[in-house]
Amino acid sequence: MIEERIVEEEVAPEPPPPRNPWLWLALLAIAVVAAAIVFIAVLADRGDDDEPTATETVAVVAPATTVAVPELVGFNHADAGREAEDAGLVANTYPVESDAPVGQVVAQDPAAGTELDASERLRLDVSIGPDPLVAVQVPDATGIEGAQAREILRRAGFTVLTVDEAAPSPDAAGQVLRQDPAAGTETAALTQVTLYVGL
Repeated sequence: MIEERIVEEEVAPEPPPPRNPWLWLALLAIAVVAAAIVFIAVLADRGDDDEPTATETVAVVAPATTVAVPELVGFNHADAGREAEDAGLVANTYPVESDAPVGQVVAQDPAAGTELDASERLRLDVSIGPDPLVAVQVPDATGIEGAQAREILRRAGFTVLTVDEAAPSPDAAGQVLRQDPAAGTETAALTQVTLYVGL
């Protein structure tokens, strides 16, 4: 009897498939890009710290504007008023008895050279002379810008006092709301007309 020997041959395991080098390169590139994005984001965040945010307030202080009062004594009152306005001031003119020529500025307060804030007011005393003055009709200055209204009244032969009054609307700010005496009134030359100018 012939014995058959079955020899089992051992089968060696198959080697793993070779790794793809391009896959590792791709993963490395992705990691580098991600790190670069994070780095840029951190730098941008730090840079924003120097800029004011919506909740921060940046204070801006405007420099105060002052003007020197010009020398106006001896001027005609209309010319003196215009000089004051050109300097950035508001001249209130007052009729006073004086031997100086009619319409001439005989005193001012404050004195020339005084520093005032822009749009402040100064007083000019205007001579009415020794003799009675003729009657003049008061022009209508309502609805006109304050500086222009003062110029019109001075040129018409009146002295002018400006008084602030609450404006009924933003559009009326800076305009003459009313006047006293009223337009059309016959009164002596150099009478003081009060203008109520809207704020």
